[in-house]
Amino acid sequence: MRLIYQISIHTSDIKILQKLKEYFNNKGEITEAAGYVHFRVTNIKDIQEVIIPHFSSYPLQSTKVVSYTIFKQVATIIKNKEHLTLDGFKKVLSLKAALPKGLDAAVFKDSQFSDIVPFDTSNVFVKNTFKLSPYYVAGFVAADGSFYIISPNYDTKWPNYNAGFSIAQNKRDEFLLLRIIEILECGIIQKDCNNMRYIYVRNKKELYDIILPFFQTYFLNNGKDIDFYYFSIALGILYKNLGKGLKNLTSEDINQLDLCKKSMNKNRYSKSSEQLYNVMLFCLIFSILYLFWCKSIYQRGIVRFYSHSSFSLLLTNHIKIFFDVSQVFVVLSCSYIKDALELH
Repeated sequence: MRLIYQISIHTSDIKILQKLKEYFNNKGEITEAAGYVHFRVTNIKDIQEVIIPHFSSYPLQSTKVVSYTIFKQVATIIKNKEHLTLDGFKKVLSLKAALPKGLDAAVFKDSQFSDIVPFDTSNVFVKNTFKLSPYYVAGFVAADGSFYIISPNYDTKWPNYNAGFSIAQNKRDEFLLLRIIEILECGIIQKDCNNMRYIYVRNKKELYDIILPFFQTYFLNNGKDIDFYYFSIALGILYKNLGKGLKNLTSEDINQLDLCKKSMNKNRYSKSSEQLYNVMLFCLIFSILYLFWCKSIYQRGIVRFYSHSSFSLLLTNHIKIFFDVSQVFVVLSCSYIKDALELH
């Protein structure tokens, strides 16, 4: 049995996890897989002495506090070695059953655990008696917020470019969204059919007068600051054209707006990935051709022609080194291209 504290983000934000690891006294480890990096703490002593005290000092403000409460109780059970007894182990199973993913159905087939009842979380609630910090809101947006530009819909009567800002959360955290609106002083909440709730700000004046200055004061300390940078450029153009139609935009304005849109959000990731993919593909082809060239040298006996000179040894060693390096590069390139294709 073990506890895991983990944060997973896009590889472009690896510096955030490095800073976080440093903040947590360099406990845990950072790993990378399939385009994501993971910061993970599994040592029970580190969890008890570093992770839990942090969240006791800075309480979670979303319903994730339920999972944290369960996590903390299991840590206490392990600390007291209760999990080594049958009753203690049942307590752990009861707590795990209350988590979103719950317990594997196979557990209940065992007669010893057929009476397990999920831990009652109805008394676990968010301590929301205080006003949120603007820094908390900025950090929250860095994780779950979005800045975007909308291209004109030419099927409408008045096509034009538009901009927007949004935050998405499950409906159980709707009250947290209301607290965020209190800090931002703008925005409305909308719902969809998938139990999701969204803060939307689409009014260009509110975006320019409120959202823009807010995030220029309280920075987004991850890759989303690139999205905000292009968003602010586009918003400046749109605000200048406020109340006017698409025809009032110059060709330079339109080019800039299109460039901003193509440089934001998923487009930013796909653009950099595509460039790296093309470079790796070119290098792979070059390496394969080089391998065949090395092989042909050995087969034709060109190296043996210089068998009685020091040049022979030098040339042979160089070819062997480049041959080995090329083999390694082919393997790495194939691995990267395979991952890139799977991600796309």
